[in-house]
Amino acid sequence: MPTADRNSLLQGSFEQLKRKLARQVTELLETRYELEINTAGKLIANFFQEGVMPAYYFFSNWPEDIADHLFVITQLLTANTEFIKLESRDGKCLSYFINVGRDFPGKLARIIEENEQTDIVAFDSIKTCSGIRILTLEKGGRSEFPWAPEEIAAMENIRRELSQLGLPFTRPFLKSLPPNYLREEVPIVQQRSILKSRIIRHLRLFQLAMENEGVVLLCDDAEPDSDQLNQGRQEIRLTIAVRQPDRAFVGKVLHIIETHGINLHRTYFDIFENRETKDRVAILSLYILASQPPTANILELIKKIKVVPPSEEKKTSLRLEKELIGAIQTCSSSNATEEQLQAAFRLLTARIGENRDIGNHREHLNFLLNALTDFYDACERLGIAETIPVLRRLLAFNSMEEFFVSSQREGNKANIQGFRFNHNIARGNGKGGLRLDPIVQFDEVLALAFMMTWKAARTRILFGGAKGGLIINPRDFIDHRLDFIDTLTNFGRSLFLVTGPARDVPAGDVGCGPSEIGILFEGFKSALRDLGLMAFGLKKGITLIGNRAISLYEARKILQEHFDIDYLDQRLLKALITNETYLELVAAPQITGKPRMGIEARNGATGRGLCYSILALVSRLYLDGRWQPETPLTDGEEKLLRQVALINGPMLEQSSASEAITAETWQILCASAYQKLLKNKRVIVQGSGKVGASAIRELAFFGVNLVAVADVGGAVVGDHLDGEEMIAAAQSAKERSVIAARHNVARRITGAREGAVILEMPCDILLPCALENVITAAVATRVQASIIACGGNGTNTSKAEQILFNRGISVLYDFLANSGGVTASYFEWLTNWADRLRYEAEIIRAEPFDISEMDRLLMPEFRERIKRILQEEEPGRATEGWNNLLRDIMFAAVNDDYDFAHRQGISMKQAGMMNAIARVLAAEAARQNHEERLAFGNELPEATKEFMKPFMTHPEFTMLSRLG
Repeated sequence: MPTADRNSLLQGSFEQLKRKLARQVTELLETRYELEINTAGKLIANFFQEGVMPAYYFFSNWPEDIADHLFVITQLLTANTEFIKLESRDGKCLSYFINVGRDFPGKLARIIEENEQTDIVAFDSIKTCSGIRILTLEKGGRSEFPWAPEEIAAMENIRRELSQLGLPFTRPFLKSLPPNYLREEVPIVQQRSILKSRIIRHLRLFQLAMENEGVVLLCDDAEPDSDQLNQGRQEIRLTIAVRQPDRAFVGKVLHIIETHGINLHRTYFDIFENRETKDRVAILSLYILASQPPTANILELIKKIKVVPPSEEKKTSLRLEKELIGAIQTCSSSNATEEQLQAAFRLLTARIGENRDIGNHREHLNFLLNALTDFYDACERLGIAETIPVLRRLLAFNSMEEFFVSSQREGNKANIQGFRFNHNIARGNGKGGLRLDPIVQFDEVLALAFMMTWKAARTRILFGGAKGGLIINPRDFIDHRLDFIDTLTNFGRSLFLVTGPARDVPAGDVGCGPSEIGILFEGFKSALRDLGLMAFGLKKGITLIGNRAISLYEARKILQEHFDIDYLDQRLLKALITNETYLELVAAPQITGKPRMGIEARNGATGRGLCYSILALVSRLYLDGRWQPETPLTDGEEKLLRQVALINGPMLEQSSASEAITAETWQILCASAYQKLLKNKRVIVQGSGKVGASAIRELAFFGVNLVAVADVGGAVVGDHLDGEEMIAAAQSAKERSVIAARHNVARRITGAREGAVILEMPCDILLPCALENVITAAVATRVQASIIACGGNGTNTSKAEQILFNRGISVLYDFLANSGGVTASYFEWLTNWADRLRYEAEIIRAEPFDISEMDRLLMPEFRERIKRILQEEEPGRATEGWNNLLRDIMFAAVNDDYDFAHRQGISMKQAGMMNAIARVLAAEAARQNHEERLAFGNELPEATKEFMKPFMTHPEFTMLSRLG
């Protein structure tokens, strides 16, 4: 078929696609934004007419995003606003809508500089014929848009035509195209020949960048623009390409343009990354009006820009991160093909295989890889490591939310990256803390959310896994407290939209304590009130929360699905917008660890749970002759230890209404037996934060000998160090480190890296309570502890875990030992829910409150016990009840793992992971209908089904089956 005829047919097809898109956007404007039919029609007619927007725009945005853009431009952008920022629904794009007349030289440079930390891989800056500038920034990892059959054929034709040209680097260039690049290219190519298209120009620049060191610069007259974005003006095009660009590359170019007073008419930027070789080429296209041409001096300055490529070690690390993230995203995508799934699992199996080789102490120190390795080890023992449908169900994430968070310090503005990832929710809402730290990154948050699923399952609390993070250093804001509060509030607005008491419940973590949680809580309340105003009918159109536009439809959906509020109940909606007490009660269970409306048992809970796990393990080691007390125990004390050694899962189910250890027994154990078992035992703690400090205080009661403590400032070593002095020094606004302590200090080590030497000093109990990967394979060969109790997440690498097990060192693994915090968070969440439901019943509906309304949220084996605690005063007897429940949960988990590990000849971590996986698999089955459950069962090997029988007959399975 002649080219002209083929293009004519394609043109017709894409015009049809555009008309279909226009109908979808019109419907959204009418239904979600409540615009009148006549108004919506006029907006669409203007926006979709030829020449107003580039053709690619309509094929590189979802209908919902286009509707948002239209509403912002026409309804919200006013003379008083310089610009409005709006995030795409997937959190991958941030668009700036800059008002007419606000297009100044340097504006783009400042915006790019503000977003330098957010890993921008593409951006477009265009000026519409109405004078409004739209600047859209795109982060890496954006998913592909669905393709129409005509688009698939056209894209394959582009690939074929490029390949037939025989140009160098065609194959690696095609391998490097961003996900939606070809889809955007089709309407451009169809209006020109392939030889005059943008893609051929990019291919040639890609070639030049690959063949040359430094910056490649081309300057030419731009051809007439088929999209009419040049608005009839002659343009000069500067195209700059560079291999392995650093983050500052674009900013350096734009700074030169800005300082010479040149205004950019339109600008495009793309990074092309070869998925095989991981080579990256950045191409920046600057369109400048011919009336203001760049001088030779400007061109020379651009050519001289120095680019600092990443080191080979950094490139290897980035490659691994992207491979692992890509594999998890494939498992999480409902659109993934069988071929893509097979490739993802082959990659994971290969990387995990390398990570298991303890003969080679070289490690990537990637937390996600270690988490996946531990998971796969347990799956192999369960017999499901080769069963891809089951593995996919366990690996898939429910959601991966990303945010552009506005920050300002000393007048310097920046958008920084924020995350909230929600893993498996078969057993309940997502639950996980928020990290405020400069080392927060995508794969780390992914790993933490993944491990939270197994942490919740191992402790039996009815939560799934989630985690969040913000790439920020709170210490940078010590003298700028208001700037920090504003930044945190902006993060909170974004978090609000993807969390909620009935969906996902954040808490504190590194850098995020009660004060920070209190700030977030106040922001949640104001956003919730906004939704209430919309649902009640007092606020029309949309509301902006964070950088996202929320319609009435979405406001109602969030109230219903995230907060369990019936938006048709006018009594509840009226109370939500007029009664702050009720507003606080509804928002309270959205976040835990609050300074107000929390529970006393949450304070120090992680350290308390860590201490309980140590007591449980020491009991078992003593009874097995592997732990020597300073003073012999009496027969009566040994008898009590044998009683607590029998506390396990089945025992808790049989005596669910009462405590596993009587008050009298616990008093004797703490006053005598455990004093003898722990008196003068040498303890080393790495980390002086919330967990480390709490653990120091809890263990001090039993007379341990604190011989070394380390933190970010270094370490102190001595004999019978003063724990309270350590904590006070670390919390001091001036010192902020234990190295300021003096009492009984024999040696002081300056520097966090240097202070890590204490991990290898002789001791009885070693507590790594800092960040991940502190005990590596190399360190594990030199550890001189009898017990390692992991107060931090991922403190031991997978190789280290295996080496420690082979050496006979008892390890209380992370997602058990440090689970006291999330368990107490569950208690706080329950308390807040009960307070809200009681208020709705007694105050709003004027009827008695039935505590049985809480049954659907309660761990079935502790249902009656929890309901009694919920009716006690807080603080007081309720605090005692929660602490005793936490103790029983920890003792049962340690005993279960200890016994199973001993029988199977495996580590306690492998035992705990197998237990957690089986519990989640049972929950997956419980949520299915009869036919789905049969099909699911057929996917499991017989040995797996045998192992899962206790989980399939557990009261939790019955409860989740009813909930569906």
